[in-house]
Amino acid sequence: MKKITVTVASALAVMSLVVGCGTNSTTHSGNTSGVNSVGNASTTANTVKVGLVTDTGGLNDNGFNHLAYVGVTTAQQKLGIQSSVVQSQSESDYVPNLSKYASQGYSLVIAVGYLMHDAVEQVAQQYPKTHFMIIDDTITDRPNVTSAVFDSQDAGYLAGAMAGLLEKGNTLSNLNKQNIVGVIGGQSAPPVNNYIAGFQQGFKQEDPSGKVLLSYTNSFTDQSLGSQYAQNQLSQ
Repeated sequence: MKKITVTVASALAVMSLVVGCGTNSTTHSGNTSGVNSVGNASTTANTVKVGLVTDTGGLNDNGFNHLAYVGVTTAQQKLGIQSSVVQSQSESDYVPNLSKYASQGYSLVIAVGYLMHDAVEQVAQQYPKTHFMIIDDTITDRPNVTSAVFDSQDAGYLAGAMAGLLEKGNTLSNLNKQNIVGVIGGQSAPPVNNYIAGFQQGFKQEDPSGKVLLSYTNSFTDQSLGSQYAQNQLSQ
C-alpha cells in the first residue's frame, strides 16, 4: 500500500502544478548521474520543472526514494514536465541539494523522507515562492510546503495479521512451535513506529498470547546490521 501511495503522491503533486501553471508538449528527459545533476532538456517559460531530492537511502532502496522517482518520471512522460533527481550521500547534502533546485527556479522540489524535516523548514523559508513537498513528515508552519503522510499503521496491521495467521497455522516449513515473531525497524521515528504499532495490533488480533520481538538497527541502509539483528531474533 505504501509503495503505491508514495508513487501517486509524487505524481499528484506534479499534476497539481501542471494544472495551475500549464506546460508544453515537448518530451523531456531527467538526469540522475550526479549528486548535483540537473535535467538537461530545453525548456520554455511554461515548462514545469520538478526536482527530487532523495535521502541517504538513494534510488536503489527499493522503497520510497525509488518510488518517488517513479512518480516523477511518470509525470514527465505523461505531462511533459522537466524533471531532475539528486541523490543525497549524507545528511549534510540536504540543504545544498534542496537549495540548488530552488535557486534555479524549479516549480516543485520534493524531499523524500522525514530526515529532511529541518532542511525543508530552512530552505522553504529562504525560498517562499518555491513549492516544496516532504514525504513521510508533517510541516504546517510553511505555506509553501505540502506534506505527504501515509497511514503506515494500516499496512502494518495487515502484515501483523498475516504473521499471526501463519504462526498459528504452523503450515510453513521450518517454523518452530513457539508463538513468537520478530520485527526489525530502522530508526525509531513516527512512520516506522506507526507501522510497527499496526503490526503488533494485527498480530495480537490473530494470536493474543503471541509475543513480538522488536529491535531497531538505527540505520536504513546497513544491510549487514539488519541481517545481524535478524539472526539475533532467530536465536530467540
